[in-house]
Amino acid sequence: MIRDLTLWLGTLALLTASTGCPTADDDDGGGARIDLEGVVIDRNLGDAPVADAWILLDTGDELITARSDGDGSFLIPEVPAGTPVTLTVAGEERRATTYLDRVLADEELPLELGCEYREASYYDLPMIVVSGTFTGAPQGSYVIFSGEGVLNYDYFYVESATTEFQFEAQVATDADEYFFTALAFDGGTGEALAAAAVTVDVAAEVDVDVELDHHDTTWMTISASQPLLDGEPLTTLDPTYTSSLGMVYSGDGPGGFTGWTMDWEATASGFDLDVTYVPIDDEDAHITLYLAEDLTAGGAFSYAILPFEPGATELDVQMMDSPLLDGGGDFVPGTTVTWDPVEGATDYTIYVLDGDSLAWWFLADGPSFSFPRMPDGFDSSIILDGTASWVARAYERTEDDEGGTDLDQPYRVAETPDGDIFFE
Repeated sequence: MIRDLTLWLGTLALLTASTGCPTADDDDGGGARIDLEGVVIDRNLGDAPVADAWILLDTGDELITARSDGDGSFLIPEVPAGTPVTLTVAGEERRATTYLDRVLADEELPLELGCEYREASYYDLPMIVVSGTFTGAPQGSYVIFSGEGVLNYDYFYVESATTEFQFEAQVATDADEYFFTALAFDGGTGEALAAAAVTVDVAAEVDVDVELDHHDTTWMTISASQPLLDGEPLTTLDPTYTSSLGMVYSGDGPGGFTGWTMDWEATASGFDLDVTYVPIDDEDAHITLYLAEDLTAGGAFSYAILPFEPGATELDVQMMDSPLLDGGGDFVPGTTVTWDPVEGATDYTIYVLDGDSLAWWFLADGPSFSFPRMPDGFDSSIILDGTASWVARAYERTEDDEGGTDLDQPYRVAETPDGDIFFE
């Protein structure tokens, strides 16, 4: 059961990455020109400014380069306001982003461009140590602790009514509070038995007593539609990582587990997943579904996050088809990648993986992506040094007030990997 959790934990951050570009209601004529003011920020560091980032602007008639100042700001004077342009931001050891066919008159200025490090090791994220005792878990069960630092979790065997615990968690640099859950489960069957949710102040060391006093274990049947993955209907699910196919968590965002999938079966219209979970009073409940034949193979998959009422015993989920790539292949200068629109999708992206590192985002208004031109003399190794692989993504999301993803609304993602990407 614990092995089954590992894959889901390692992919969640990528799946829920926000890729929006701020927009406004302003409009302007196609012949007008504006001064493009903006700032390059690192959203993983509380929007800290990024100095010396490259900003590459292709107006169609000319290629313009600029560098961000020490405060992250930049200025490109006299650029077309109403004509679509291509805008790329990049930096040393940072993930690049290319915005295709953007009309600057529709953007909110000054323009904010995110430029985060590729590797998490660049971030000195605070580590907190949470320790104390927990009660209420049946003797002989296991208790898993997990929370907002989703990649950090630990579990403990229950030998007595009161059990000591200690685990470490990384938290966001600007976090004041840390939310986590404790879930007791049967070590033989994996069935959820009891749970608790706790919020503590962020500090180097935290002591807390956790009472697992919610014993209303619930079984829920999730009926998921059958998605097409790269044009082929999905007929079977990964039997090795069954628990990762559907996981329940509490709180405002992906974080503390309160249940997971125990079994599944194929139906005439898709799949039924049997999920065991513990509802927690006054806490939101969400289900994540990750449907694929092999969760470790890196192939096409369909993914969804949906809120539901705690205590629900049935849930119908419409899964999204992944992009159907006709031919695909290498994505290099001078080429364009397209696919047919995906039903239900609100956004499309291509992202580039350099090994396990997320190296480059391409954002467009529709499922058509052209490799951007680069100015003469520009060191393209800042963006990509060698060959990497590209993945096509369709997704449905609702923006929150800050332009991020509102996980109180359904969020669906479907992806299809394809060929290589490189500069010739």
